[in-house]
Amino acid sequence: MTGVEVKASSSVYPHDFRGLSAFSEFAGIKFQQGILLYTGYRVLPFRIKDKTFHALPLSALVSIADRMTALSS
Repeated sequence: MTGVEVKASSSVYPHDFRGLSAFSEFAGIKFQQGILLYTGYRVLPFRIKDKTFHALPLSALVSIADRMTALSS
């Protein structure tokens, strides 16, 4: 299972991963990764309760969608 959360901010702090951390505990061994999309520009790893989560720029998701659209044309 993968948890995804979206944050409308250009900065990310460890407490922003509370929801994803709770989801990882709920999912147990099925949990694979937690991703927080935000409006910043860097990929940022966060280590919380022995799990690694990542903050990814929302622009990366848009870039992937643009590439997929171009490939299907």
